[in-house]
Amino acid sequence: MGDAILLIPSLKALRRKFYKAHISIICSKANIEILRNCPYIDETVVVEFTKLMSPVYLLKVINKLRKDKFDLVIDFEQWFRISALISLFSFTKERIGFKTKGQYKHLLFTKTIPHIKDKHEVECFFDLLGPLGIQASDKNLELWPVESNMKETEAILRSMKLNSDFIVLHIEVPPNAKQRQWPIENFAELGNELMKKYNFEILIISTQKGRYQADKLNYFLEKKAHLLVDVSLLTLYVLLSKAKLVITNNTGFMHLAASSNTKVVAFHGSTSPIKWGPWGKNHISIKSDLPCSPCLYLGFEYGCKTNRCMREIKPEQVLYQIDTFLAT
Repeated sequence: MGDAILLIPSLKALRRKFYKAHISIICSKANIEILRNCPYIDETVVVEFTKLMSPVYLLKVINKLRKDKFDLVIDFEQWFRISALISLFSFTKERIGFKTKGQYKHLLFTKTIPHIKDKHEVECFFDLLGPLGIQASDKNLELWPVESNMKETEAILRSMKLNSDFIVLHIEVPPNAKQRQWPIENFAELGNELMKKYNFEILIISTQKGRYQADKLNYFLEKKAHLLVDVSLLTLYVLLSKAKLVITNNTGFMHLAASSNTKVVAFHGSTSPIKWGPWGKNHISIKSDLPCSPCLYLGFEYGCKTNRCMREIKPEQVLYQIDTFLAT
């Protein structure tokens, strides 16, 4: 989901350059909602990536691309090699993709661009457009909610009696990324201080899978917070735009919040804020001071199995930065 949001400025630049072209995008169920209303593409092809190891399913996807006879394929995927194979077997003559250290997928492209470790991913996506004569211009993030998302947001705010002085806490991380989680106890300590100091109301947002942790955080907050579970992404986008502040770990949710133009405070331990920090000017990234941080690049090569680097970020340190942030 996060990568799909960061890709949108590049899609906009593509449409401006090739305003008459038919542009299709291959995406997964995880990011189709982000791209469904995108005005810069003509077609979304939803692929179940867990099925791509099946030769029958893979052939079905490849045949779709062959049938459409594309003139150009741009592979924005950074890590997984299967997308390069799909690109190759589509028999598209021009294929542009990343050259990422240790991946070797670049051997299947006709033109390659280095994927740079210490460069924000929005900029890296734009690099792939360089061979087409496209330069980075409008780099703003955007999404396209519809009327039903607006009405659902209004109903949520009404039911919880929330005004503009509420902040959002998001503690959830993917199941295989516990190293990215700032401790729940720290979220609770920070939340209690913010309620006392600024009289903020707190909204905890999670998926159903993260409900247990969200309930635990609310318990630590003496059940003074509101809890919202399993809301559509575009409704969340509208809701987040109404918040005073969003405090989150580095996840796709962080990029969703950043795209809504609400101030974001994001925690980084194993991940680099230079590459994966919230995109935009109204955000701050708070990084661990451990010398081994960050350790993550390809998405799986964590330096350890603990979240020690996240535990090194103390609530009082975060509160000080938030005080300064809000004052400006």
